Amino acid sequence: MQNKLELNVKGMHCASCVLKVERAIKKIPNVKEANVNLASEKAFVNYEGNLDLNKVQKEVQKVGYDIELPSKESHEMQGHDHTAMLKEQEIKDLKNKLILSAILSILILIGTYQDLFSFLSSISRNTMFIILLLLTIPVQFYSGWIFHKVAFRGLKHFNFDMNSLVTIGTFAAFLYSLFVILAPDLFQGTSLKADVYFDTAAVIITLILLGRYLEAKAKSRTSQAIKKLIGLQAKTATVIRNNKEIKIPIEEVKVNDILLVKPGEKIPTDGIVIWGHSSVDESMITGESMPVEKNIKNVVIGATINKNGVLRIKATKIGKDTMLAQIIKLVEEAQGSKAPIQRLADKIASVFVPIVVGIAILTFIIWYFFGPDPRF
Repeated sequence: MQNKLELNVKGMHCASCVLKVERAIKKIPNVKEANVNLASEKAFVNYEGNLDLNKVQKEVQKVGYDIELPSKESHEMQGHDHTAMLKEQEIKDLKNKLILSAILSILILIGTYQDLFSFLSSISRNTMFIILLLLTIPVQFYSGWIFHKVAFRGLKHFNFDMNSLVTIGTFAAFLYSLFVILAPDLFQGTSLKADVYFDTAAVIITLILLGRYLEAKAKSRTSQAIKKLIGLQAKTATVIRNNKEIKIPIEEVKVNDILLVKPGEKIPTDGIVIWGHSSVDESMITGESMPVEKNIKNVVIGATINKNGVLRIKATKIGKDTMLAQIIKLVEEAQGSKAPIQRLADKIASVFVPIVVGIAILTFIIWYFFGPDPRF
């Protein structure tokens, strides 16, 4: 019998990331299938027998990402609120870095083309280079660090992704420009103008940060349907114990508890009517606008609304076994499923970066051995 597990994945930002995480999870013994969804940042794992979650986490970390190990297998509001809080913090952090990077990049562009601005004519070329260096350092090493740390981590295990391209490109521009400042004499007698390219490094990071920020905002909206479903469930329930009515949190309801549901209240959980008569609004499940009559021995569904009578129901399912929890689970699994064309795109993306890096290395080798003198 196969079991299913849902895990939160951190650090994915491209299609090649998805394939790497899937491959890492599939290496684990007993794993039969793994589907990773970039938009929801979740991994859906089918496995048999026992699954070593610590080993899953270690394998995913090896390829440059991380897995959030589950503490509870439930759809409680608290867990989703925690995830949403982390996502909001990530978006806020990206926004702050984007604003800083954008402001500095504009200043760097103005300084790079100082000939176009008369008020900068009094600043010497070498002084301007130093100013541009100081302006670029925060962009390169603070705003851009979210790309660099993933690239460096992946480099340890020879894993390349889009972060690797950003790091290679920006550091090439930054280090070359730094070399121009520190050793300008090496460019004497060549046809190459000793110029700096700090604007290239800064603008690349700013544009990628903008894309990352928009991506994070879009991802935060993908779970709105699930949040709305979670919002449908009742927060409290009135349980009858020792002939007394006690209001308790929904999480404390147990199977076979006798629940009292008054008119206008949500039915706390799935159950069977044992006393009373009423009509129940089940439109959230069936879409039917007309209330359904409920009598003794009729089944009622959690989160539906009792309209006009008092009911006593016996709880038959709680937590993740309720119909609402099953609907939420199906929606999440649907988000994690992939069409065949999407799987093909993931495979192409996984080899794109190595091909780009390989072409760059090959170009360098051919130029070095068969081209003009490097000083040309």
